[in-house]
Amino acid sequence: MQTFSRRLPSRKREDFADYLLTFRLPADFRENDFVLLACTGGKVASDGFYFVPDLSSIRPPFDYVMEVAGTRHMIKEGRLALDEISIGDEVILRNEDTNTVDPLAILVTKNDNHLGYVNKALCAALRDLSKNHDISGVVVRKNGSSDRPLIYAKVSVR
Repeated sequence: MQTFSRRLPSRKREDFADYLLTFRLPADFRENDFVLLACTGGKVASDGFYFVPDLSSIRPPFDYVMEVAGTRHMIKEGRLALDEISIGDEVILRNEDTNTVDPLAILVTKNDNHLGYVNKALCAALRDLSKNHDISGVVVRKNGSSDRPLIYAKVSVR
């Protein structure tokens, strides 16, 4: 646990409440570090590493906040303007069966505009869950730089 805990900021930091807010966690979050790792994926501001859960082992209903993969490529290709995306925007997760690179890919769109993709490690489980459950999404965070924009969506499985 000590190694994994290095992926968490100190709870004594002045900006710890801001860190929690980033992941839509309450400022009075009192769960242990293991739960905090699960909620944050071990993501820290200084890098792009994070843990990806096994969604196939989680029973609905649940919410999961994920980074939309490939956003910067969509912007570079001119398929997306970051200023057109707002927190609270509804997003659609759509199976992209015709994707020649990854036939299990799930595309994330807003008003038919491509935002990016679901992390490859999550696609099989989300596809399986979509057979018996409703899956919806909403933009909950956007940040990064113009070179590396980041969009985060809360995926709800009901």
